Amino acid sequence: MEDMEIDGTEAQPYVLIETGNLPITVGNRPIYTNGRYISKSTPTPLKSTKTGVVYDRRMRYHANIHEEEHHPEDPSRISSIQSMFKAAGCLEKMIPINAREVTKDEVRLVHTDEHWDFVAKTSALSEAQLGKVADDYNSIYVNKETALSARLSCGGVIELCKAVARGDVTNGFANVRPPGHHAEINEPMGFCFFNNVAVAAQCLKRDLKIEKVFILDWDIHHGNGTQKAFYNDPNVVYCSIHRYDNANFYPGDPQAGHTHVGNGPAKGKTINIPWPRPGMHDSDYIYAFNKVVMPIAYEFDPDIVIVSAGFDAAEGDPIGENHVTPAAFGHMTHMLKSLAAGKLVLALEGGYNLDSISNSALACVKVLLGEHPAKLGPIKPSQECVETIYQVIRVQSRYWSCLKPIYIDSAEEKVPGKLVIDIMGKTKNFIASDSVYQYIETIINQSYGIVDVDVPPPTNDTQKTDLHDLKDLLIFLWDHFVDYANPKKVVIIGAGRGCRSLMHCINDRDTMIMRSTACVIMVPGNNDPVPTIAKKGDIVNWYFENSLVLLPENHPFWTKKGVKKDSGKCIPVKGLNNMSIHDKLHILRQDIIDYFLQRLTDFIPP
Repeated sequence: MEDMEIDGTEAQPYVLIETGNLPITVGNRPIYTNGRYISKSTPTPLKSTKTGVVYDRRMRYHANIHEEEHHPEDPSRISSIQSMFKAAGCLEKMIPINAREVTKDEVRLVHTDEHWDFVAKTSALSEAQLGKVADDYNSIYVNKETALSARLSCGGVIELCKAVARGDVTNGFANVRPPGHHAEINEPMGFCFFNNVAVAAQCLKRDLKIEKVFILDWDIHHGNGTQKAFYNDPNVVYCSIHRYDNANFYPGDPQAGHTHVGNGPAKGKTINIPWPRPGMHDSDYIYAFNKVVMPIAYEFDPDIVIVSAGFDAAEGDPIGENHVTPAAFGHMTHMLKSLAAGKLVLALEGGYNLDSISNSALACVKVLLGEHPAKLGPIKPSQECVETIYQVIRVQSRYWSCLKPIYIDSAEEKVPGKLVIDIMGKTKNFIASDSVYQYIETIINQSYGIVDVDVPPPTNDTQKTDLHDLKDLLIFLWDHFVDYANPKKVVIIGAGRGCRSLMHCINDRDTMIMRSTACVIMVPGNNDPVPTIAKKGDIVNWYFENSLVLLPENHPFWTKKGVKKDSGKCIPVKGLNNMSIHDKLHILRQDIIDYFLQRLTDFIPP
């Protein structure tokens, strides 16, 4: 026994145990004493999950009487979801939470008295008057039961949130309508009358002294009403993932962009993740969660999480036109369950394909009940997703230590309204010459900003590495200096071997460059290939219309057949044959300067 190793915890020797006599333990390690194993303590059973559900058939009474054709915000949305819960055997495992009508006192925590009165009075209006009310507001319909349904919807969300906050249930799903996140302080809009989630959050803070609330809005539309309700509140984080399309997607509010972050002490508490186009997939949403949503949520450390759970980003939705699967909604729910000791409420917002919303809601409820989410495929976010998340982090990293600090604080610096990027490739014997200084002097005399990059001459061993490193450098400069400074107009000039790396940057940052760049000027070397746009779509036409590629008449480019737009607007210039880059820049200086000055004058930023 003296030679045997001992257990470092109990200082007891390890012993051989006969097959079939292995100790069974739960949680704590067993203790070996008097020839047998005993447990240190009685195992504590896992706490069972209790999931609440809110549903009231009276919320179906709100219906469209103004048009003969089907309206997407249909009463069958909630009955379809409820039927799916029942068919899957989930409803019998859930605890019903009775909906009740919200009170005026509760609604006034978010909305005005006039707004409450407006909704209440609709129950007494004639059909003609109801039709006029609908026409006077933005995307709503009204009938005599609208006020009751809206009060039940809002009151139901409040009751579920309070049940979760008190610990009566662990989590829950509010299967309610009409939705709420578009409703503003004094105006119904976007199918919404009372802002259910905003009112519930304010009730939690007032009635149960909940200090910090995290609201995640994954509806395809930006929750303009919820954002405004908490824009000055440092104790509520509002985070929205939505289609933006440069403020061209409903509700078309420019404040849904990523640069709107909250006000005063609440800066950083509004987080907008605005997709630039339709067609986003599971990978894009999971990437956004991993990079932005969850790191911020963990740092904020909320007491409860409320989700504005619209399912119009789901695959098959005719309005959202995105492709998020039920599995992805399940995974997002699963991640949110790790916050606030599991206190999580999902409140239905939009979603207009009955199959899509029912299957997506079911996937979320199964996770709330304790099931694992379905398997996802490999996470491969789109380029638009990566660029969007980068821009969000660049802004939000001012306020959250969990995000990589990639912002530049230029609040006290004078940011130029116009910026010229000058990428000059050196030949082997080229040293900064008078011609380059003449460009710089002209640009500065016009009171423009300038980013001037000299490209070192290549060597045989490092040529490919140099080009790759230069591409990374140009992208870094664009992200950290040019795009961050947010100039209204940009001119990009490339010469020599700088042209190729510059094109890599344009291909990588195409959306941002198209937004602010008045023109691109390229002066390739004598035998350098003319760089081309590597993508399809708008960038090709944009580059052709806004570029000037100046080539000698004997450049190999002119021997090619079927020249395409992706090479830009190429112009043969007499007298440049076999000239060095230095000489070309000197001869072309006035033409280049005149060209970009005119383009700056003509360019109107979007």
